[in-house]
Amino acid sequence: MLGAKLLEAPEGISLGMTCQEVCGMLGISRTALKFRLSRVRDALGVESNLEAVRTAIYASLIAGTPHVETTRVDETISVW
Repeated sequence: MLGAKLLEAPEGISLGMTCQEVCGMLGISRTALKFRLSRVRDALGVESNLEAVRTAIYASLIAGTPHVETTRVDETISVW
């Protein structure tokens, strides 16, 4: 089950924030962000962060727009 705390990470990314900005907003380290995104991927049954963000948006688990600029999302989460 995905709790609100875990969904904060992909939601920030879906809104166009960089990983560094998400970490700052949540007050967590990059390692903690990677862990949260890993848990979200596992729960959603997807392999990449991009798939996790898209799936969470389409399932209405997080805010964001399903038409978010794909290039921006790819750049934001490609560091993982």
